[in-house]
Amino acid sequence: MQDERQAAAQKRAGRERVERLERALEEIQKRRSETPASRREQVRVSTSEPEVRKMKHADGSWSPSHNVQVTTDAKEKVIVRIDVTADANDTQQLLPAMAAVLDRLGEKPGCVMADGGYVSRDNVEGMAQQGIELVAPVPSPAREAGAVARNKIDPEFGRSKFVG
Repeated sequence: MQDERQAAAQKRAGRERVERLERALEEIQKRRSETPASRREQVRVSTSEPEVRKMKHADGSWSPSHNVQVTTDAKEKVIVRIDVTADANDTQQLLPAMAAVLDRLGEKPGCVMADGGYVSRDNVEGMAQQGIELVAPVPSPAREAGAVARNKIDPEFGRSKFVG
């Protein structure tokens, strides 16, 4: 009886491992198709959790992680939305969070406070189009310089024009 259960457990464990490995292969193929050719060989996935991404942590280390987003209503002191993503940064999370607030509370906020991870041109413009004030830190000079170059903006029209 014990041997039969052990054999069944080993068979199930083997089947589950094959399923995880198949998901990992699918994920690596997907990520490689989204990655520039020069970096495709560097793409890696976890065989135990293929959907997670390697993310940099505050202590400088890199490890497979999830990104948890919590949207709250400060006035009512309630959590409006919790979302777990595989995105390594927060820039793609702000506008969906605002849509969830509108959906759940029936109104959009007048003002949103966010950390620097949410600051992007798309988010600033999206919040302005919705009439929502976005309070977030100004990007560092190095990050701003990269954004100015990527968006082909005249470098003279930068941070220095808005700092008194």
